[in-house]
Amino acid sequence: MSSHSTPTEALLYSRLYLNDPYQRSFSSRVKERISENVFHHVVLEQSAFYPTGGGQPFDTGTINGVKVVEVTVRDDGAVLHRLEHELSDEVVQGEIDWERRHDHMCLHTGQHVLSQAFRAKFGIGTVSFHLGEDTVTIDLDRKGVSQSEILEAEREANRIVRECRTVKAWFPTSEEMDGLAIRKLSEKAGEAVRLVEIADFDRCGCGGTHVTNTGEIQIIKVLGTEVKNGLTRIHFTAGPRAIKDYAKKHEIVSTLTSNFSLTQDEIVPSVQKYQDTIKRGQKEFEQAKRIIAEYRAKELLGRATLTNIGSSEVQLVKEILDASTDDPRALIHSLVGHPNVLAILITPGDTGTIVVGSSCEVKAKLLLQELFSESGAGRGGGNDKVAQGSMALREGEVKKLLEKKFS
Repeated sequence: MSSHSTPTEALLYSRLYLNDPYQRSFSSRVKERISENVFHHVVLEQSAFYPTGGGQPFDTGTINGVKVVEVTVRDDGAVLHRLEHELSDEVVQGEIDWERRHDHMCLHTGQHVLSQAFRAKFGIGTVSFHLGEDTVTIDLDRKGVSQSEILEAEREANRIVRECRTVKAWFPTSEEMDGLAIRKLSEKAGEAVRLVEIADFDRCGCGGTHVTNTGEIQIIKVLGTEVKNGLTRIHFTAGPRAIKDYAKKHEIVSTLTSNFSLTQDEIVPSVQKYQDTIKRGQKEFEQAKRIIAEYRAKELLGRATLTNIGSSEVQLVKEILDASTDDPRALIHSLVGHPNVLAILITPGDTGTIVVGSSCEVKAKLLLQELFSESGAGRGGGNDKVAQGSMALREGEVKKLLEKKFS
């Protein structure tokens, strides 16, 4: 590399992905090694590894067989390759994880297409882009985008994909920049402006990796939307990731149609019907629980102990419950629906529960804390009427505790 090279030439020499995003392997000399604590980094004369930037994550792969776990740009512009362990070689061979790289190329180019589709159709700009392991998003500079607008933008984007438009990336001169219509000029590779152009459709500044033909994207599919901080966030997928998403959803649909003897078109109305049935069943179940709890409460009150607490005579209920049949919460609410009741319901065990209810002058929360203090275990909270907690006590210990407190 000549010492008289321009910044752009130096950038193209050191970052091979800018020239050829399809390059999967390369050789280079090591310029610098940095070892700090358990982290080991190398700076290479040339590298095809894309570093995190512009919403796109870094490439992974290997350098002389050592895993590359992160690629970043240092403040001085050097590309740092963080390695799984230290590397001593002077000349190295780099191998890019192609499946990951190609996934990112399709998604990033798909983002350019989708962003321009929203802009061309509805004048909606893209504020930011994020490409993650599980989700890909763009944030549009409008709060709320209608479903019809989303579908129209998606149709336009897929039209561009089907037409196999040429995609090129280059560093224009200042003279070439004059008069060019550019959608967005926020991404820079070093000090030089790099443009990515989709033939007769889009042109914007970007330092990422892209396919060279929109047909390689295969499909762009919007998965959902949400409004965040006054912007509309579009979740989408494209390329190999979209094909995997389709295959997964097809498998789900096939399983449902087979297991429930439905056609594909019958799935949604059938699910809605099942949901309505479940909601009705839940209401009936809750009503039945309340009725059972009321009968059980009357049974417990029938054998309650009358005792004077403060200035009042109260019905004291002390009961060890069966976890398989009793619902402590429903039962306590039924009990405190009656006047002058103090109830302590305990389900013993390693993960036992205690529920205290009061419709008298005793405060349930304070009594619960007293029981915890006397047992030496437990935690929980509540209010003056109902309090609940957990405590690990055996049945014999529970009986001793209740006898001691209310002897």
